[in-house]
Parts: sequence; C-alpha cells; structure tokens
Amino acid sequence: MSETTPALTITARPEKGFRRAGVHHPARAVTHPPGTFTAEQVEALKAEPHLVVVETAPAPMPPPPKEKPPAK
Repeated sequence: MSETTPALTITARPEKGFRRAGVHHPARAVTHPPGTFTAEQVEALKAEPHLVVVETAPAPMPPPPKEKPPAK
C-alpha cells in the first residue's frame, strides 16, 4: 500500500455491487483512506465503468481533548 495515493469514495453502479482491486464495492458510497490502493489500482478503479470513483479529502482528525485542571 502506498501513502501517496488519494482517499477515494467509491460507489458501484450494479445493485449487487462490484468487485475490483481485491475489494467488493457495494452500491453505496464507501470512503477509503489514502494509501488503501496502489497507483495502478487507482487507475483501474477510475477506468472501470461499473464504479463511480471520486478522489476525496480524508476526514479531518478530531482535536485532542483538552486537559482538565487538577482537582483540588
């Protein structure tokens, strides 16, 4: 897996889903984090007419919890 490939949101056009790049893609949108697929797999996914593939920004990380002051 490569950290240089983008996050992808993939939706299969067939109602029962579609398998490509070793993954079953359902007929609902699923977001895959950056680096999930190789560059070659990303190209194959984008070229596949049975899939809708959109490059997406990864979900932002939540802010770290604020430290509570020590109890008295």
